[in-house]
Amino acid sequence: MSDLVERLRTRARTYNTGSPVNPAAIGTLGYYGDRDASLDRDAAARIEELEAALDPFSVFADFDATGTAYEGQGDDAAILFDHKTGRQVTIGDLRAARRALEQEGGDDKEG
Repeated sequence: MSDLVERLRTRARTYNTGSPVNPAAIGTLGYYGDRDASLDRDAAARIEELEAALDPFSVFADFDATGTAYEGQGDDAAILFDHKTGRQVTIGDLRAARRALEQEGGDDKEG
């Protein structure tokens, strides 16, 4: 679970238990209500879903291309190509998936 998902869930859980929500966790508007807690839970669930969808692609970001047609190819090399539509998945797309999963979700940590 990413740090961002955990922060969203913690903020919503804290609100739902009636505990005071840390003002730093609320943001600049200074209030936090049921709709905000619901949005945090929904956002956390969606982020986890997207992370799970990216994971299978990210593990191939640094595949061993030695002896393959991809040896020495850059990020633009197509791994998967649909000849009917022209859409493709590139080595760069795989690396972008890995980078997205490595990000921790910002610097505004709850205090």
